[in-house]
Amino acid sequence: MNFILLIKKNILFLFFFIFITGALFATDENDNEETDAIAAASGGAGNTGNYPGLFIGLAAGYTSNNLYTSTAGRSNTEYLDGQGLEFAVPIRYEIFPWLSLQMEVQYIQKNYTWARTGAYNNIYTNVNNNFIDIPVMVNLSAGTEKARVFVNAGGYAGYWITSRTQGTMKEITADPFNGGAYYTNFNEEIRLNETKDAALDAGLLAGIGLQMLNDKYTFFIEGRYYYGLTDMRNKDDYGLIIPRMNSTIDIRFGLFMTVDSLMETLR
Repeated sequence: MNFILLIKKNILFLFFFIFITGALFATDENDNEETDAIAAASGGAGNTGNYPGLFIGLAAGYTSNNLYTSTAGRSNTEYLDGQGLEFAVPIRYEIFPWLSLQMEVQYIQKNYTWARTGAYNNIYTNVNNNFIDIPVMVNLSAGTEKARVFVNAGGYAGYWITSRTQGTMKEITADPFNGGAYYTNFNEEIRLNETKDAALDAGLLAGIGLQMLNDKYTFFIEGRYYYGLTDMRNKDDYGLIIPRMNSTIDIRFGLFMTVDSLMETLR
């Protein structure tokens, strides 16, 4: 639990750092200087001031996911945030130096842990859920020709592809010297059930980041929040459902370059 709180504090610090840095860069220049510098420096990624421009990139990140659900009827049970990874191929279409549209093909993990408490505190299950999502967003930025702060907002839709569980469970035994029970470990892939599991994954997203620019590449660091709107479970035969919805924080790093620069690099 202390580790999770530390991660969340670091995420808040990152958001604060990006906001302050962007404010400092914004106050360092006037509007005319910004327009001229951006046009001359081409956004730092080979656009040569010609807009619109098409960029392609790579991104990787670390996720912290919270599962919204209910423990009603399940005593001595709690759900904990789970950590995972994220990889993406983003495509950005810059309309103006300050405005762009962005789409990604993304592999993202939205994991969680459920654990027993009290007399059952040795029992837990780590649930690792893997998704392929396509985020689409609007991106706004401001700053200098060397560094710009940006914000984005949009939505995502995708598919829940695989699930795996790992943990410790309690089994009954006749061994009188072990209190009539013992613990055993397990690690297995879970086959998704079309009747119970809802494969569609969709929701809203918002992010804030800082990008550093040079003549060829745009490097960025970004903090992003995904708010799930779809449930991971379908209704049962009685029309009842225990909600299971994800909310995910993502800290990611990556780079962009123009399509022309990419083709030249691959030659």
